[in-house]
Amino acid sequence: DTTGVFIPNIEVETTGNGTQVSDILLYGRINQLGVNPITEHGHCWTYLSSSPSVNDDKSTLGPKSTTGNFTSTLSSLTTGVTYYYRAYAMAGNKVVYGQVESITP
Repeated sequence: DTTGVFIPNIEVETTGNGTQVSDILLYGRINQLGVNPITEHGHCWTYLSSSPSVNDDKSTLGPKSTTGNFTSTLSSLTTGVTYYYRAYAMAGNKVVYGQVESITP
């Protein structure tokens, strides 16, 4: 007899809504929790590449123990510059990202 063990992965989703020329409200959603607790979540962004990571600028919203939506605000945007952003969650030493979105105010 064998016993199977399913270890779920964290799933993170990114969406955004440009509300003003200088600010954007970033949305994210934790769709599924993994085995390890989420120690940090938020959004990361950059205008230097199309692949933002937690090593770039980020909003840090701390730990999260449930699935659901979260938001943060990206402020002081420069008109005409394309910003790339995505939601992220960290569990232990693993970082999970949502899809990359972009906005050009």
